[in-house]
Amino acid sequence: RKIVYGLSWFDNYYNNMIMYGSFIDDNNNIKTGFYNETSTHTRGIEAEINVKPVKYINFGSTYTWMQTFNVDGNPLARRPEHQVSAYINIIPIEKLKINIGLIYNGESVATIYETAGLNDDYFLLNANISYKINDNIEVYLKGTNLTNTEYEEIYGYGTKGIEIFLGLKAKI
Repeated sequence: RKIVYGLSWFDNYYNNMIMYGSFIDDNNNIKTGFYNETSTHTRGIEAEINVKPVKYINFGSTYTWMQTFNVDGNPLARRPEHQVSAYINIIPIEKLKINIGLIYNGESVATIYETAGLNDDYFLLNANISYKINDNIEVYLKGTNLTNTEYEEIYGYGTKGIEIFLGLKAKI
């Protein structure tokens, strides 16, 4: 039985960060594209825990609280204040692995200079099953966004719904 946990504080200042989104150009017009954010500041806390109660099961969670600011004190676009993930890994037999993960992404500012407002918060459920045929070959079935959540990471740009992948990994 094993429990691993961690807690970190970060407080970073960046100069000349390259960003993508809306910005005000030299002629006071709103433009969209790459731009240079002259000074930014991020700070927050990251916490994690991983528990392995028995040989064939482990589960855990991570949490991030983050604040971001540009030189004008506005929050940086697409940086949620709260992010949480949780997972469980099960190995019912030696060659079979099952992973289920849940992700929460809190609301975030869509862009700094547009009236788009906020990107809504969302949950994603993902899963993966893999079977190791031998030391060199593994087959897997992977599903992402299994609840078919409609969400946007970038305002106005939708993301994919449910995706299912069947694959083969081979070591050469």
